Amino acid sequence: MSLSTASSDAYLAVDIGGTKISVGVVNTARTVVYESRISTPTTQVWESLAKQVSGALAWTSANNVRLLACGVGCGGPMRVDEGVVSPLHIPEWRDFSLVSEMQELVGLDVVLENDAKALVLAEHWSRREKNMNTVPSIMMSVLVSTGVGAGIIADEKLLMGRTGNAGHIGHVIVQENGNKCACGARGCLEAHISGPAIERAIGAPASKANIQTRVAAGMLLGQAIASVAATMDLTDVTVGGSVALGFGDEFFQAAQISARKHAGLSFLKDLTISPVADRSLAPLVGAAALAKYSIEHASCL
Repeated sequence: MSLSTASSDAYLAVDIGGTKISVGVVNTARTVVYESRISTPTTQVWESLAKQVSGALAWTSANNVRLLACGVGCGGPMRVDEGVVSPLHIPEWRDFSLVSEMQELVGLDVVLENDAKALVLAEHWSRREKNMNTVPSIMMSVLVSTGVGAGIIADEKLLMGRTGNAGHIGHVIVQENGNKCACGARGCLEAHISGPAIERAIGAPASKANIQTRVAAGMLLGQAIASVAATMDLTDVTVGGSVALGFGDEFFQAAQISARKHAGLSFLKDLTISPVADRSLAPLVGAAALAKYSIEHASCL
């Protein structure tokens, strides 16, 4: 779907989730000028993605848009240095060489990262554009969708971790002997508040959850955020993803109440949880931000 025409530099943005796959073109002003979305297929995932990407490339050519690089946000786990992904919610992809396949298709530098890391880069980009003084020294964005993850920026740098998998807040334990998680453990946050977890609990799509379910999910998220905030000295957390944004005010209010309840240390008294700036477009803006970040910090990715 074309959102507007343009004649400028831009980034090719790809967001791969367990529920949907989005491909877009995001210009240097953070505007999504082209977007295509499909439900994540159960088979021939790469073939479907390649068709989407080819459509975006055709649009950029027709509209005289120069692509600077390609950013890809994807669910984990992954081996970033090798460009290999094994998303828990895409069984067909195990040790799939996503970066090499994408590079061959698009003829651009391709930057791969966890979709939650892309989300925090989108938030950081938004705040930098508004006012550099609004950017905290350390910030975290949490993605609540088919899976649950987080990205963290400290002192203008994306926190990577030893294997590039830093930020998996979805695997913080929130209930002893709780639900079985796809990772193999029990009681993980993801096993209780992700879209599939909510669907299993209520016997209907997560979008149909009642207020009690939404509040309960928010309370668990706040509990997990409080634990991570104490570890990372965080006071600013934004949350996105289809489940979180779909659950709305009740979810965010419950998360805030729970976080304050569980964050007893004095340096956490101002801990704030709020929705991400770009809402439903944040995953694509985040994927573009990955490409932007790779150009600005070539030695960091």
